[in-house]
Amino acid sequence: MDKRNLVEGLQKAFNTDDRQRNTSDTSDVEYKENTNTLYIKKQRTYNMEENIQSATAMSEEEIFKRLHEERH
Repeated sequence: MDKRNLVEGLQKAFNTDDRQRNTSDTSDVEYKENTNTLYIKKQRTYNMEENIQSATAMSEEEIFKRLHEERH
């Protein structure tokens, strides 16, 4: 599988998703043909509703604590 076919396959998969996609940029994705693996060079997360780039990371413990607080 070459990079072009892989990117087209991913785009088809995302096109069936109703959420808005903010970018079609694949410059942060690298496909290594010899290992058949897709590597993410730089991780980005977006708030899909407000189109704001965010960098929120929580540990498993923090997530559990927040969920527990929301339920009580």
